[in-house]
Amino acid sequence: GGVRAMHLPAQIVGLGGFFVKLRYGVTFKSMRPIDSLKGNKIPILFIHGKADDLVPPSHSEAMVTVTEGYKDLRFVEGAGHAESVFTAPEDYAGYIREFLDVVYDNYK
Repeated sequence: GGVRAMHLPAQIVGLGGFFVKLRYGVTFKSMRPIDSLKGNKIPILFIHGKADDLVPPSHSEAMVTVTEGYKDLRFVEGAGHAESVFTAPEDYAGYIREFLDVVYDNYK
């Protein structure tokens, strides 16, 4: 899990974290995407790999709960972190197509 699941060498992730802290004054660990979703009304599609060992699927479930606008959550079996599009490309494209159809029909 952790850095290995990102498919990046630990040194690169560490260096990136250093520059984020230097530039923005926050650490990777302190960043919480869920905080930016409170009060959100913009439609969001969450696609999460069920085998994600870097960010647990429960995190997407929590973000869906907080999002006030239209949202959809899809899980991809066997997909690790950021691997859903590679694990199930046809399903992934279908999820996006369905989401955009709903958004277009309801927000035109």
